[in-house]
Amino acid sequence: MTRMMNRYLLIFLVLFLATACEKDTEPAPTATVGLSFAEEAVVIDRNSTSKSATIVINVDAPITKAELEERLKLNYTSKSAEIDKDFRIVSQTIKESPLQVTLQVEALPSLARTTQEVKISFDSSMQPITLGTIPEFTLTLKPYSPASTWADPSNIYYQPKVYYHNTESASWQTVASNFTALAEDDAAVLGFVNNAVAESGVALFNMVKLYSSQIGSTNIKTAKINSERTLELIPSAAGAKQGKVNVIPQDVVVTRADGSTFKIGISGQGTYNEETGLIDVVVNFNETAIGGPASVARTYKISTVTLAL
Repeated sequence: MTRMMNRYLLIFLVLFLATACEKDTEPAPTATVGLSFAEEAVVIDRNSTSKSATIVINVDAPITKAELEERLKLNYTSKSAEIDKDFRIVSQTIKESPLQVTLQVEALPSLARTTQEVKISFDSSMQPITLGTIPEFTLTLKPYSPASTWADPSNIYYQPKVYYHNTESASWQTVASNFTALAEDDAAVLGFVNNAVAESGVALFNMVKLYSSQIGSTNIKTAKINSERTLELIPSAAGAKQGKVNVIPQDVVVTRADGSTFKIGISGQGTYNEETGLIDVVVNFNETAIGGPASVARTYKISTVTLAL
């Protein structure tokens, strides 16, 4: 009886080992495609000379170039940027040894005034795939800034040349102390702000002298005039270097020598040309707060170079 039981145990053991060996020799399932972007993000600044970027996708899986060419599909998702309008894919190439995808992306001329973001991801139709450590890529497109022609963010003392046409003398007069600044949230906006001296201001369209009797001084530090959003520069077309200027309607706060304040309304229109570095603008002043007329038009030139007028 014991001998028979030992024989059955031996047979069972042999069958178990045979089955285990058979399982070990079964071919492993085919690996799915492994894809990963080489980097997480890139920024293209439309204000720079280079307006393109290279995006690399690494492939770590047993798949041929032909198979990848057939299966590869990318999604481009953005709330504000449109493919072939704000950016385009210049080329998409796949090379071997190692297998790798390279995209050439170019920012197109655009009327966008704020930063655009494009999310690049792998389409679900590519399943089954495995994604690597960087499954999504962010393409950031900085807007072109026409206002930057008349500003220098690296120099708080920068000021363009400002000229005021004095109708009484029928001559152009230079207006000093017009420091410019760019709006962080709008590439088309130019402001006049004194960031160099605390609790000071700028001359802003010669207002310090125009209203010196109300101010009681011609000192910009006394008047404390600052306008963070003064001019809006709108290109005639995407990529154009010229266009129209709007004086952003607002009430400019002016401080008197005794510390009290009054307001002067401004509005107006004009033109600009980046190639000549010139802004021509007519500003309408609302002086009703100081007992004056509702609209007084005055003419100005804002230039990147000294003008002979």
